[in-house]
Amino acid sequence: MIRAGIPTLPLLAFLLPAFAQEVQLSRAGLVYSVEGEVRLDDRPVNRAPGRYTFVPESSVLRAELGKAVVLLTNGAVLHIAPNSSMRLVDNRLSQPHVELPAGTFKLECSNPVRQREVSLSFLDALVLIQTEGEYHFEASRRMITVIEGEAHIRFAGQSVVVRSGQTLALRDRSQVESVRPVRVEF
Repeated sequence: MIRAGIPTLPLLAFLLPAFAQEVQLSRAGLVYSVEGEVRLDDRPVNRAPGRYTFVPESSVLRAELGKAVVLLTNGAVLHIAPNSSMRLVDNRLSQPHVELPAGTFKLECSNPVRQREVSLSFLDALVLIQTEGEYHFEASRRMITVIEGEAHIRFAGQSVVVRSGQTLALRDRSQVESVRPVRVEF
């Protein structure tokens, strides 16, 4: 009986990559994955294999007791933690704009983002990302942390560049502080 199962192992190893699916975006806002309770404009988001949901412009995606991953460009991935929400302001792939009103987020950008600019409205700040890297946003602490990369931030009438290993606390007198980078897993 054992011998009959052995030839199927190489066959399974050959077929498994066929189930993996590469996604090419035509616009920003593809909900790539969800875990737990996630809502799009108060409707549950259910992810089925091979079927994806796009967040329409002006729509709100809420990760209530769950979490979600949203593709903004072919190189920019937004991770949304539980009890967080995002609104897609502009779904153009060349310059997507997302509003992050509440919660905790991680933005990962890879090489292809260099030809594009990702902009985020986070609380009272406008954040522009043009380089690859990892960026964390915590609304409850009013903080933006750059693990790797560089973020250009406009806040309270000033422009600030936050680089790898730095954080910006969005307060009346914002200051950039150096921090020990800590990777957050969602």
